[in-house]
Amino acid sequence: MVKQAVTGSQAVLSALGPIGKKESDQQISVEMVNILNALDTLDVKRFIALSTTSSQDSLDIDSMQFKLRCGTIRMGRPSAYESIVKYTALVRQSKCDWTLLRIASLLTNASLTKSVQVGYLGRDKFKVKLSRANLAWFMLEQLDSTEFIRQAPAISD
Repeated sequence: MVKQAVTGSQAVLSALGPIGKKESDQQISVEMVNILNALDTLDVKRFIALSTTSSQDSLDIDSMQFKLRCGTIRMGRPSAYESIVKYTALVRQSKCDWTLLRIASLLTNASLTKSVQVGYLGRDKFKVKLSRANLAWFMLEQLDSTEFIRQAPAISD
């Protein structure tokens, strides 16, 4: 089914994410494997996926704030945390030209502004929210950009 959806595509965007229910959260990794296999089989190189800052990046500067946030998520929503870490690892190990956009905030229904903060934890400042419209716009912008290929920047409004 995924292969059929990807056939004829030049890129794939994914906004899959955990919802805090163990069975659903575990299914995300299975679906991510299906997407990555389809990309590989069909030789589709570009993949842009949503993630969260729960999945740390090597370019982040470790901080107490990050550790507290991850600890809170790990304790409060363990299946969501495990899912995020697992599926982002799968993407990072893939052969495609991936970009993981790690939201550092809550998604909102605010209007499109085309103004986002993009960077790495501890190095750049982030706000507490990101509009779905700005996320969608930025994901689409990445289709023609090489700036964040095989990188996982955090993003907020």
